[in-house]
Amino acid sequence: MGDACDNCPERPNPGQRDTDGDGLGDACVEIEQDTDGDGRLDGDDNCPEIANPNQTDHDLDGVGDACDNCPELPNPDQRDSDQSGAGDLCDPLIDWAWVALSWADERLDFDLHVLHPEGTFFSRTLDCWAANTEAPWCSPGYVRDAPSDRPLIEEVRMGVPTPGWYTVGVDLYPTDGPNVGESELVFHCGGQEIARFGPQQLDARGGDGRQLWEVLRFNPLTCETVIIDEIRDLSCADDNASECDCEACDQGVCAPDSCPSNQCNPITGMCVDLCERANCPEGHRCDPATGQCADPFAGTCAECRNFNDCPEGFFCVDYGLGVRGCAARCDEASPECPAGSQCEESVFQGEPISLCFDQAGCGQGDN
Repeated sequence: MGDACDNCPERPNPGQRDTDGDGLGDACVEIEQDTDGDGRLDGDDNCPEIANPNQTDHDLDGVGDACDNCPELPNPDQRDSDQSGAGDLCDPLIDWAWVALSWADERLDFDLHVLHPEGTFFSRTLDCWAANTEAPWCSPGYVRDAPSDRPLIEEVRMGVPTPGWYTVGVDLYPTDGPNVGESELVFHCGGQEIARFGPQQLDARGGDGRQLWEVLRFNPLTCETVIIDEIRDLSCADDNASECDCEACDQGVCAPDSCPSNQCNPITGMCVDLCERANCPEGHRCDPATGQCADPFAGTCAECRNFNDCPEGFFCVDYGLGVRGCAARCDEASPECPAGSQCEESVFQGEPISLCFDQAGCGQGDN
């Protein structure tokens, strides 16, 4: 390094460490203190904050192994673009997108949530959070859970995320200590800090006081964001932090309340009408879940022993003389049944029900 930009041109210091931030490298300052208590003054210690009396430095980069984020390869600058704790030279995957939540009061327990486009908050499958830390769609996932992990930072990381809009939220877990506090959130994408939010206060005193901070949506493909930044009320079962509903939350763009998952475009968040271009023959209907045309009464008179043998929406009818056949459910206010059937009242497990009874008894008298 040239003298013009070297903060200690008199002595070799490839890491350019400047502990007190005065512009003069530690190697050129006789710092009369031993921060880590290892017998080495900070100015001559290759790990001034972590005790390492033997000063081992296998890769000879000027940073001791005890505090080197890549001890096998020389990296005096200790660059760690994704802040994963592993230096870039040793990091097999620099995560493309990640969200970091931090707070100062160690008595508080915040939880970070990142929703899949089809997810809802507190889901065990489509919400990446403390109760679902390794969901394959957000791998490597919920990699740090504070306050059990220190420092007080929680992170959700996505190495190769699936395209779509993801929703980020924060809630405060109720504890025996103070249940009101502030946190901050930072969104990173493509190796850069994209947006910073907070500090935001949340309340976890239970009942109507329990809150969730719905922060933003992001598209990891483009690093675009949509800011939400709203406080929502939570309804939790007996103040249980893992069983909560959020009626006012936006949730995932393709969450069930928005539209069925197979009818939603996770990139645009728009519902898709799979039957828009369907041209079904007479007597057939388009199934909105598949976009396929089918005869809704195709299961009529199929042999059955009980309703489990019939297609969904059909029930097993005893026509007598040993004949049992499936019958579609109908609505007497709008009695649509197949030809040869009539909508009539019946009883199923003690409850009234209307079914399309085949007027020929499903061939009862054929024999």
